[in-house]
Amino acid sequence: MNGRTVSDFLTKIVLVLKQKFRRAVVTQHSAITATQPQPNQTPTIVAPKSNTPALPIEVIGVIIDALGDERDMNALKACCLTCRAFVHLSRKHLFSTLDINTTFPYRTWNFGQLLSISDPGVLDCILKFEFQITRCELEYPSLPTFLLRITKLESLFLSALNDETKDWSKLHKALQEALLHLMHLPTLTHFRLRWFKNFPVSAIVSCNNLISLNVGDVVLVEMDHLPTRSKPHMIQEYTMERLASSATHALLDTKLANGNPGFDFTMLKKLDATCEGPHDVSAILRFLEVAKNIAVFKLFAPAHVGLQFEHLARMTAPCARTLKILDLRAKCAAEPSESILSLCKELEEMSNRNVVEIIRLQIHLQPRLECLTGDAWGMLDVVLNNPGWSRLRHVSLDINLYPKTFEVLKKGLDALPETQLAGLAGSNSIDFKFTSRYAYYI
Repeated sequence: MNGRTVSDFLTKIVLVLKQKFRRAVVTQHSAITATQPQPNQTPTIVAPKSNTPALPIEVIGVIIDALGDERDMNALKACCLTCRAFVHLSRKHLFSTLDINTTFPYRTWNFGQLLSISDPGVLDCILKFEFQITRCELEYPSLPTFLLRITKLESLFLSALNDETKDWSKLHKALQEALLHLMHLPTLTHFRLRWFKNFPVSAIVSCNNLISLNVGDVVLVEMDHLPTRSKPHMIQEYTMERLASSATHALLDTKLANGNPGFDFTMLKKLDATCEGPHDVSAILRFLEVAKNIAVFKLFAPAHVGLQFEHLARMTAPCARTLKILDLRAKCAAEPSESILSLCKELEEMSNRNVVEIIRLQIHLQPRLECLTGDAWGMLDVVLNNPGWSRLRHVSLDINLYPKTFEVLKKGLDALPETQLAGLAGSNSIDFKFTSRYAYYI
């Protein structure tokens, strides 16, 4: 058998074993639970015949890892309660993600209680942490102590919900130090920051091994001290969410003590940006003048901007030789046909100087019956069938409609592959996918 056949064979074996393992572990878990007692009768525990797994522990580890990849929490919990041999194998998946990201009033207290009664090894299992800071955290003095015990974090998402917590400079010093401890762990590679003001850019620069950075609605302040690191962060993925243009400029302007930039975006592979106006256009254009080697560019235009990607060709020009995936999302509330024609103009300008292989268009429409099934879509068909898109292999068009009352319009849209997009639909070189559906959000 060749390598691919062996891989497929092993995958099938794991799937079969996983199904049998699910049933076996639930049966064994049930066997060690208390039987239902009769009135005035002491409950009894029925122990399993053997505490030794029937399969080699290495095989069980592979199966439990597969359950973890599927996030099958019920199966993982059953494994964790079955026998000691399964505890560590399943617990590393059960506690790999910690999400304190709700407004539930006792969430932080519950988190503290869990850690106070659990084996200390639970904290070593936490690899991803999403933490939305609220008033509750300001009233829980033990929280920083627990956070300081997390040492193997790989991904961190910090956000603030209340006015009392959005200003970084006003947070308790102990909480600041605990959060900085998480940010500066050598294992941390992914960092996301949202809804903060007066956040020191030096705190981000002082991270050790960042490769992915995401900022949104953040006001960064200048560094009070220059970090001692000598080399910039080689960022591979950057996300500019809403209200992040000023933060993007601040990151581009950051310098180390030796004069080197704090962040090196020249080897960036993926940029995900939200464009709401001229300030965002300016930040994206400046960013792409530096990040000339991106392979994936995702651009989102909200409703009040529409689908007027009037600077798309200019944005992508610096990375024309490397850009392979173009992902465009928009909420279109104005003149849909004009917006689509505007996009076609930008795509036409990009032709003959690109190596794009995949284009994904996701459009959320506030429909006007007279213009959404017309010739504008036909222009998109003509542009993308142009020889200037010689590398193009996949195009997907996903149209989201709101509200649900436009039954006649949806029927017209469903017919677009035959009426206006026949070239893409019948292409032998382009895999074309079209969907239209009802959706309230994009």
